[in-house]
Amino acid sequence: MPEQFPQDTLKAEVKKAVAVLGIAPENLILLDYSVREFKDNRQSILDAMIGLRELYNPDFVFLPSSYDIHQDHQVIYEEGLRAFKFISIFGYELPWNNLMFNPRLFIKLSKEETNKKAAALMEYQSQLHRPYLDRELVFSQARVRGGQLASVYAEAFEVIRIVL
Repeated sequence: MPEQFPQDTLKAEVKKAVAVLGIAPENLILLDYSVREFKDNRQSILDAMIGLRELYNPDFVFLPSSYDIHQDHQVIYEEGLRAFKFISIFGYELPWNNLMFNPRLFIKLSKEETNKKAAALMEYQSQLHRPYLDRELVFSQARVRGGQLASVYAEAFEVIRIVL
C-alpha cells in the first residue's frame, strides 16, 4: 500500500468495486487478515470458509487458480479446497500472478460486461501504479480468451473440481 493512502483503503476500494459490479453491500463479507500474513492464520481462514459454506451452501466456488504464486492467494486456494471439497471449484485467472494457467471453463462476455469488470478494477486507486492494473490489459485478456471460442470477449477459469 503506498504511504499516502489510509490503512482502510483496500476495504473502501473493494466496496466501490463491488458496487460497480452491482453487488449489494449486504452481500459483501470482508474478513480482516493482514496482507502477506495469511499463512499464520490458516486455521482461522479455514474456519471462516467452513462457516460461509454452511451459511450459503453454494453450488460452486471461485478461488485463486492453483497456479497463482501470491502467498496469500495460495493459502486461500489451499484452505478453499479443504472447506469446499464437496462442491464444484473453479480457479480464476490473474495473469500477473500466474506463471501458467490451464483454462477449461470459458464464459462469454459482452463489451458492457468487460467494461464493467475494467471499471470495477479501476476502483483500486491505490494499486493503479502497478503495471498489471491497466484497463487495456483487462480488455486484451478478455479478447484473447474470447478469441479462443470465436467470441469477442470471454473470461476463462481453471476447472479444479466439478461435482454434479
